[in-house]
Amino acid sequence: MILFWTQEVTEGKALVVGTNYIPFDPVYGLKDEDGNLMSKEAIEKLGGVFVDFELKPEPNDMLATHFVNPQTGEQWYEYEERPKTEMEILKEGLAAVKAENKDLKLALAESVEAQQQDKIENQLAIAELVETLTTKEVL
Repeated sequence: MILFWTQEVTEGKALVVGTNYIPFDPVYGLKDEDGNLMSKEAIEKLGGVFVDFELKPEPNDMLATHFVNPQTGEQWYEYEERPKTEMEILKEGLAAVKAENKDLKLALAESVEAQQQDKIENQLAIAELVETLTTKEVL
């Protein structure tokens, strides 16, 4: 038998806070203050729940909290989103900075291209003006 140490949540729901796989082992089992192995009933009075097997959580990326019904031994897990690690937060921040950097580089390249186009247009205008002035002086 497997022993769950529990903390009561409601009448039919207890949080599993510890597990003992050998509660009645002569050497490592649970003993009372006189050094004698405790009975199943004595352990249950202390909040222990005995079950035949330990239910394992589903493999997912969530936090699993193990519960048991103290009266029936029914087990289940409740899942909640796992908080992001510092590394995950930093990676997301880095990705955002990289995306912003890419946008800024593109905007800068477009600005440089527009400036070059303006420079070419100005040089053409000056060339036309010089040609016009030169032509009028000749006439």
